Amino acid sequence: MTLDFMPQYIYVTVKLSELPNTQFIEEKDFETPIGEALKNILWYHDNGRHKERDYEIARLNLLVKHLEEIKQHDENMLNSFRSKINRDDANYYGFRFEVATAASLIRKKVNFEKTETPDFKIIYGNHEIFIECTSRHLDKPKSRDYKIKSAILEKSEKSYCLPNTTLFIDITNIYHHSWLKGQLIQSGQLREYVISLLESIKFGSVVLFVFILNKDLNRLELNYLRIDGYQTDLALKKFLDYYYPLGNHIVYDFVIPKRG
Repeated sequence: MTLDFMPQYIYVTVKLSELPNTQFIEEKDFETPIGEALKNILWYHDNGRHKERDYEIARLNLLVKHLEEIKQHDENMLNSFRSKINRDDANYYGFRFEVATAASLIRKKVNFEKTETPDFKIIYGNHEIFIECTSRHLDKPKSRDYKIKSAILEKSEKSYCLPNTTLFIDITNIYHHSWLKGQLIQSGQLREYVISLLESIKFGSVVLFVFILNKDLNRLELNYLRIDGYQTDLALKKFLDYYYPLGNHIVYDFVIPKRG
């Protein structure tokens, strides 16, 4: 991946000032998740680490793309995300994944409403179905299985844990650390683990997402593994089969970022 660096950097910086309504002027502005990424891009450039520089720009470019899609669809929705952006890592992970999900639904021309609990209400046919988003990252040396399990169990205590709700979980950071150690989680093993958790949980489905830089196609992707529950609502299943179908998308040459 090669970039005409400075025009790309200026473009991303300007867009990430305008769309989330933030700024990158004072030193403290570069201590936020997006500000830190912009600072790291310059450091990578100055130290000749151009691949890492370009990976970071690609990651931020995708964020710009998603925010632009939301703005064009509904500026009020963009305003609702602005309150969550760029405060700290914990807030950023959740914000970023909700933005990616909203942009995905917009591209798919899904009839949806941004809500709070759960995060998205969808009218599919004459039925209401729901998406709840969450993310997990390894801030402490706990097992990856524990982090995924904790996300599912925590959300299972909510009133929306029902067969017509799917739980979307961003596990990019978990996969990033596994990738760095050369211990990538096998999808079959992960599927069986989540299925075992769903035996006693009413979610209609759990979908695990990972941001991946596909080096063969020269693009950043948001790939997923879908695991349906034991009592999935029929309307939800039809929705997922159409928009998030089961199947295997294999990427052979890739980089997994720390976050999306």
